[in-house]
Amino acid sequence: MKQLIIIRHGKAEEYDFINSDFERSLTKKGKQISRDIAEKLGKKGIRFDAIYSSPAFRAIETAIIFADELGFPFSEIKLKKEIYSGFCSESLQEILQTVENEHNAIAIVGHNPGLTDIASELTGYSDIYMPKTSVVVIESVAENWTDFFQQKRKLLLFEKNKK
Repeated sequence: MKQLIIIRHGKAEEYDFINSDFERSLTKKGKQISRDIAEKLGKKGIRFDAIYSSPAFRAIETAIIFADELGFPFSEIKLKKEIYSGFCSESLQEILQTVENEHNAIAIVGHNPGLTDIASELTGYSDIYMPKTSVVVIESVAENWTDFFQQKRKLLLFEKNKK
C-alpha cells in the first residue's frame, strides 16, 4: 500500500509587483493554519517518508511547517521545479518514477489548479476543490510507486481549514 499526501500551500502575501510570485511568503495566519492542519494530521497518524515541494517560497514554508509538526527532517525536503507551474498528473507520474519503493507515504506540496486537478483525477471525485492549506490523502493498493496510477485507489482523508 502507498499513500500520497497532497498539500496545498497556506495563505500567502498578496502579489505586490515588488517581489515575484515565486518569492511570496506565507502570511502569519497562513503559517498558523498550516501548523494547525499539520497537527491534525499528526493526531490522525498521518506520516510521510519523503516530501516533494514546489521551490516557490510559500510552498517551501508550508513543507517546513508540516515537516516540523510531523517529525520529518527539513534537510530531506526535495524541491521539484515541475510542481511550481503546470503541475499535472503526467508531472506527478514522472516524480513517482523516482520515489524509492521503501517509502510508503510521500507528500507533495504545491499549488492550484494542478493539485485540485490531480486530487480529482486520482479519487474520481470531480467536486474536490483544494483551498489553501488543505490536504488530500489518497491510498493505493500499489506495491510500487510506478504503479500508483494504475492500481485501485481511495480517498482516505480530505482535511481543510474550517475557519
